[in-house]
Amino acid sequence: MVRHKRSRNNGYWFRDGRGWYVTDGKSAKRLCDVEGNHIKNADDKEGAKQAYARYLTENIKEVKQPLQNTLTTKEACEAYLDSIQSWHLETYRMRTNFLFDLCTGFPASF
Repeated sequence: MVRHKRSRNNGYWFRDGRGWYVTDGKSAKRLCDVEGNHIKNADDKEGAKQAYARYLTENIKEVKQPLQNTLTTKEACEAYLDSIQSWHLETYRMRTNFLFDLCTGFPASF
């Protein structure tokens, strides 16, 4: 009967024969305690969790904020309606009513 060895890999941090490590997908780095010493004790899983949490908070990448649009929805709708004003009058009215309902909410009858 074959016995399969269970993986000790707990996500991105793991225990190897010489201590606790964290990987970023490219290389493994040592997990260190507050003093900067490599955590080697196999029973110190709680210390490894805390070291992993410190590692994550220290290596957070800045999230780039999207560019701020200066155009509002109302301005976009007005520009669209101005561009189709030369179309058939009934088409213009239908689209104006649709955009009004879209921006202000549909009537209570719906």
